[in-house]
Amino acid sequence: MDKRQMRRLNAELTVIGGLGYNLIELLWRGRTHWSMFFVGGACFQLIGQVGRRVRAPLAVRCMLCALGITAVELVSGCVLNLGLKLNVWDYSKMKYNIKGQVCLLYSVFWLVLSAAALPLYALCRRGLVRLHDR
Repeated sequence: MDKRQMRRLNAELTVIGGLGYNLIELLWRGRTHWSMFFVGGACFQLIGQVGRRVRAPLAVRCMLCALGITAVELVSGCVLNLGLKLNVWDYSKMKYNIKGQVCLLYSVFWLVLSAAALPLYALCRRGLVRLHDR
């Protein structure tokens, strides 16, 4: 696969992740925000990189994904919520939160969600590669 094809593949996987995360938010909270498309896409790519590069038991890969997603959530929350005042989410009433942008409970949710997202990313990537090879 050449660089152009790889960029297209990564863009498609980012779109799948962004749409998938928007759907999860709609089901979980009943609403979402346009910015979560980009955050979800970035997290899906992070999950994919862990899945492709880390050779470790599933529990370890899920832990790495949860830590990475929590880091993305903290950075994006500081930019979107604290910096731009978009108020997309607020965990300030949750236990063990940092600046209201991340909390332990949602980090555990990301760990569990990663167990499903890791094989989903691999499946989507394989399917897209096959589609492009035709």
